[in-house]
Amino acid sequence: GAAKLRGAISQASTLAEIEALLQLEKV
Repeated sequence: GAAKLRGAISQASTLAEIEALLQLEKV
């Protein structure tokens, strides 16, 4: 339940951070 939800949220935020870093590197 909550553990899976937290895991999904942490994964989503990590992916968002990676995408942000990739966007910065592209510029």
